[in-house]
Formats: sequence, structure tokens, C-alpha cells
Amino acid sequence: EQPDKHRPTGRLEQENINRAFSSPQRISKNVITYKGQKIQILNSMHTGRLGVTEFKSSLNETLLVTDLPKTLIDITVRPNYSGGIFEVLNAYKAAKNRNVSINLLASYLKKLNYIYPYHQVIGFYMQKAGGYDTSQIDLLRSPGMDYDFYIAYGMRETEYIKEWRLHVPKGF
Repeated sequence: EQPDKHRPTGRLEQENINRAFSSPQRISKNVITYKGQKIQILNSMHTGRLGVTEFKSSLNETLLVTDLPKTLIDITVRPNYSGGIFEVLNAYKAAKNRNVSINLLASYLKKLNYIYPYHQVIGFYMQKAGGYDTSQIDLLRSPGMDYDFYIAYGMRETEYIKEWRLHVPKGF
């Protein structure tokens, strides 16, 4: 995690959202190659290790990983690091079969206190994935829909999903 930083203050403005998401997502240049595979090293924002849990590897090593709700948030916020929005949608489809706690996911979102309305994107993914209860999806509606938002950065041709106030690639 990065050190705790001062969060910007002020009101979010639609024009600034539009400008930020009109360009491609910034990608970390912190890359290493190991056994022919490129690995991007990412530093997450300071969260106090929110959603971090221990996992025993097949080699009996203890690894620190994020749990499923936190991982779903992370891949929603930065879809390029997980293969893009189609792979993120696949993750939401798989997560519903693993009984992911949407209550925990919603509580993480509240604690993370993102400037951007990522709850709109998460709710849309859940709805598009199918199989989530209406009450679970409604948890993502509860923070409100105050802004038009984007499922990803740098999209060229989009369509607008009015229900979620969300721009997605045309045909998605």
C-alpha cells in the first residue's frame, strides 16, 4: 500500500469526469519479467489492508491476497489490469456462484470512499452477469446516481445505460 495521502476536497463535476475518462487508463510502468511472463507491480491506495487475507499456496507458503469482494472492486476500478471489461464481467458471473458477500463489498466501497461513483459500474456488472438478487443490486443503487459515469477509460463508441447513468462500449 502507498502511504496515506491527503484526499482532494471539493465537489466532483461532470465535465471533469468526462475529461478524465476520455483518455486511456494510466498503466504502471513498474514491470518485471519472470520466467518469460511480464508482471506488473501495483501499489494500491492506503486502505489499512482492507480485504486482505492470508492464503496458503500449493507450496505451503502463506500469501497475502485480497478477498473476493475487494478483488471485484479492484478489477472494476482498473479493468485493464485484469484483462478488460469482458473479463471483469466474467469475474462477476463466477463470483455469484461463490456466494460473494455483496454486503461486505458495499461496506468496503463505503470505507474506500472513492471520489468516482464506482458503485454504478459494480451494480451494472452484477445486473448484466445475472443471478444476483434484486436486493443485492439495490445496495449498489443506494448511494445514488448523481453523475454520468464510464465503465472504462478511453472508450471510443459508447452507448448509454440510463438506469445506471453509465457509458459502456457499443454492443457491450
